[in-house]
Amino acid sequence: MVGPDDVKALTNYKFLNFSDVFNGKVPPMFITTARLDPVVFQGLKIKKILSKAGVECKIHVWKNCDGQVLSHVFMVTDPYSLPGRQAIKEMTDFFLAH
Repeated sequence: MVGPDDVKALTNYKFLNFSDVFNGKVPPMFITTARLDPVVFQGLKIKKILSKAGVECKIHVWKNCDGQVLSHVFMVTDPYSLPGRQAIKEMTDFFLAH
């Protein structure tokens, strides 16, 4: 079992807490996640930190789409599904606008 001390020993530990390493110098960001994504709350937290710092940031938390329950990286694991195509289009439109 991995405990808190094991996590702190990781070489990338200092980067695991976004608010500790964020310096405000980032381009506009788009976060896409799903309600069943294990990191959905981290995405919401990052959105809050970015918005507070004046960084343009959009987040889309997918609940389900076309009868599919969505989870982590759904648009990568199934990019040709309706929700996968919609998420990729939304991200692409955002970045093309910037």
